[in-house]
Amino acid sequence: MIFTGYYCFCAINFFRRIVMEPKTIRALFEYNWRIREKWFAWCQQIQEEELFKERNGGYKGFMQTLFHIVDVEQRWLSGLVDTESIKYNFTDFDNLESIIRFSRETQTRFTSFLNNYTRGSGAQILNAVNKKGENVAYIYIEILLHLAVHESHHIGQMSVWAREIGKEPVTANLIGLNIFNNEDWKY
Repeated sequence: MIFTGYYCFCAINFFRRIVMEPKTIRALFEYNWRIREKWFAWCQQIQEEELFKERNGGYKGFMQTLFHIVDVEQRWLSGLVDTESIKYNFTDFDNLESIIRFSRETQTRFTSFLNNYTRGSGAQILNAVNKKGENVAYIYIEILLHLAVHESHHIGQMSVWAREIGKEPVTANLIGLNIFNNEDWKY
């Protein structure tokens, strides 16, 4: 049994080292952004009334969900780069193009942050006040991993809605996106 514990310890440490790598964090966001762009293209093929229609489960509908994904990303980013968070309202984004613009602007800001992200950055602490007015502290890596998983969660809900309206959803498959076909991943 001691070997099993040792192998689990080694696996956990390997996973921890890989996840903390800046290139791993960048790859997770590159994945999200590519899938998001595919959803934007998918939405351009759907009637606007379907995109704005309120649905069961998830975050109300396609447009509301896409806005929510980007808004959460930009709010956390503001905390990580120590700038004031901008509180946007969904009602200010009345068409798909405005959400696409919002997404690309946020991505540009976030890419700059990721380009300067180091292994040591992951251990930095963000002090904030939550919705209940309580002081909270989060480490950067926790926030970044939350953002990566947050988007995947909502993309899954949009896939369900796509099938409900009789459309094939965007695949969320990482395989074939060629995110790992660059110099960063050559050993």
